[in-house]
Amino acid sequence: MYMKKIRVLLIIIVLALFIGCEKILEMDIEATAPMIVVNAAINPDSVITVSVTRSMHILDNSPVIRLTNANLEVYEEDNLLGSLQHWREGVFKGSFYPQTGKKYTIKVSSQDLPDAEASCVVPYPPISLGIDTLSIYDEYNNRTMQYTYRFKDKANERNYYHLFAMRRYKYYEYDPDSFSIDTIYQNQDTVIVDTTWGNEIPKMRFEPLWINSDDIIVSQNLWSDNGVIFTDELFDGQNYNLRLNSDSYFPGEDTITVYFYFKEITEELYKYYNSHEEHIYAKDDPFSEPVIVYSNVEGGVGIVGAFSQKVDSLRFYAPDYWGGSSWGEPIYYE
Repeated sequence: MYMKKIRVLLIIIVLALFIGCEKILEMDIEATAPMIVVNAAINPDSVITVSVTRSMHILDNSPVIRLTNANLEVYEEDNLLGSLQHWREGVFKGSFYPQTGKKYTIKVSSQDLPDAEASCVVPYPPISLGIDTLSIYDEYNNRTMQYTYRFKDKANERNYYHLFAMRRYKYYEYDPDSFSIDTIYQNQDTVIVDTTWGNEIPKMRFEPLWINSDDIIVSQNLWSDNGVIFTDELFDGQNYNLRLNSDSYFPGEDTITVYFYFKEITEELYKYYNSHEEHIYAKDDPFSEPVIVYSNVEGGVGIVGAFSQKVDSLRFYAPDYWGGSSWGEPIYYE
């Protein structure tokens, strides 16, 4: 009985000390001057497009401020190529396509904000050698697909890569407002028809095919941006076979086409993808140090990089590769 009283007393003391040690810390986060935020990933297949917004305080929960009246100039090497015109929601477009091997500088100015600029050199396209496939079963006996992407690296230069995949397939969606008319009986004077409301309407879906890899060359599996990024540090100038894992949930009843986008990206884009992924991991981990997302914009923040890509595709008959599980919502319908 005596020992029991002592235990209760010790518990009360510990609780009192715990509550007594609680302290509220007040932090005065200094407000920094707003800056221009510039984001662009230019490539030879599209006209130069740039998103321009304004930076905000870390505690500001207001909607993103998109700058619609900014002035954007694009330089090819040291020559003024032209200005970009506002398209919509802070996105500016030009009428010119960047060329591989050339340096482009984007200069942005806006009233009451410091000028910002960033540069990058458009890389040459990567060298794709083909894709091999293998249907396997996971530990839950679900059928999954494994891909081997074969490519050749360019020698004596540092190369940065981003590989991701998309899939396109037909599916059927119920539409209660649609109807069909079938002729049941017809003679010279009489026509009897059957009108059915609600039908399965065929549609096309284009969505990410989530791929990842355990290969030693892979720097990051980009769960937030899709795909994998890596460099040629371990295989400079060599042919390489990169093994990829994926889900194989093909819910369509028809054939499915898988597209592989193999990009050679600039060092700026590589650093951005890498730091952004680490930032996503760190922000949800209370024991991790904060990770600053890489920026190459002088006088502002954001990322301006470039890429060139090679697109390969594979076509499957969907029922042959049914399995796995669904991965998120589609990007768009058509």
